[in-house]
Amino acid sequence: MLAALVLSALGCTTRCPCVVPAGVDWRSAAVMAPRAQQDAYAVFRGTVVHADTVALDTFNLTHDPARSPHLMIQAKEIRYTFTVDRIWKGPQSQELVLMSYQVHTSCGRDYALGQTYLVYADRDRQATAKTQLSTYSCSRVRSGAELEDDLKVLGPGHSPS
Repeated sequence: MLAALVLSALGCTTRCPCVVPAGVDWRSAAVMAPRAQQDAYAVFRGTVVHADTVALDTFNLTHDPARSPHLMIQAKEIRYTFTVDRIWKGPQSQELVLMSYQVHTSCGRDYALGQTYLVYADRDRQATAKTQLSTYSCSRVRSGAELEDDLKVLGPGHSPS
């Protein structure tokens, strides 16, 4: 019951990518890439060219009220801009914006500037622009050799317009 509530809160009430049926090899690109493609709003390969911290969060590292607070500041929301070179599904643009929420928690996802990723993204439910996307910890995102494994399954895709 608790797992269903958590999945529902994440927006995964049907085929959550974090929940893999028994007997399915979650490491297999041949099995998981088509599943992720079906569930995603957008699938693209792109390079991170810009990252903006949109919101910060602070928290106290000391729990003793007698001691002075040691506040830590961390990114809560980051807007990543990708230059897109291949698309399989979703907005047909040479540049896409992807939001990551709760970046330094188990829900968020961090992307490195200059790194190329194959991203299976959802439409950002908090945005008004249809081309703004988001991912979370269970979203399928690939880089390096894992990216190449998924490309063999997805095929060539097409260039953005």
